[in-house]
Amino acid sequence: CGTPPWRKHTEVPPTPLHTGRVLREGEELWPEVQEEMTRSLATMRVDYDAANLKQLDNSNNPLLIKRRRAKQAAAMGTPLSPTPAS
Repeated sequence: CGTPPWRKHTEVPPTPLHTGRVLREGEELWPEVQEEMTRSLATMRVDYDAANLKQLDNSNNPLLIKRRRAKQAAAMGTPLSPTPAS
C-alpha cells in the first residue's frame, strides 16, 4: 500500500498575517468608515410607526384559509377534508 503522490507535499511555507499592520494603516480612516456605516444603517432601518400591518380578518392566503378551516372543523367536531393547499 504505497504513499499517494500528493502526500509528499506536507510542508507549508510560513504565511505572516498582516492584519495588525493593515489595521494600523487604516486607523485614520476609521471615523470616515464609521460615519458611512451609520448612514448606511440609517437608510436600512424601518420606521415601525409608519409600517402598515394588515389585520388578520382582512388577510387572505392559502395557509391562513387552511388554519381557519381547521379551527372551524375542530369547533364543530367534524374531520377536516383535504384541500389542494395541504
